[in-house]
Amino acid sequence: MGVGPMSMPVSVNSKFTDSQTRAVYAFGTAMIFQRRARKYRRLVRLLTFFGLAIPAAIGGIVLANLFNKNLLEQLIYVAGALGVIQLVFSIWSVVANWPESLEGSRER
Repeated sequence: MGVGPMSMPVSVNSKFTDSQTRAVYAFGTAMIFQRRARKYRRLVRLLTFFGLAIPAAIGGIVLANLFNKNLLEQLIYVAGALGVIQLVFSIWSVVANWPESLEGSRER
């Protein structure tokens, strides 16, 4: 067995270099999955927030009777439009498997 530049046997030196290379690749892969997890976590939180905030805000305004009848009807139309947008995003999250993608990014 020959001696490498660091006065280690050549096979040990190549194993050490291979280990360093694999460690760099593992770190890079972990960073990719952490970014994916952050993205999906943010999307799921936004979806959950708007799913609760829009109905709660409209319900609170209606219960408090803060607006006159004409403004309240317009507010209900706006809330309906926001509800449709939220419904589209909810369907998209189900089809794109956001919760499962988040869980998969956490596990890896």
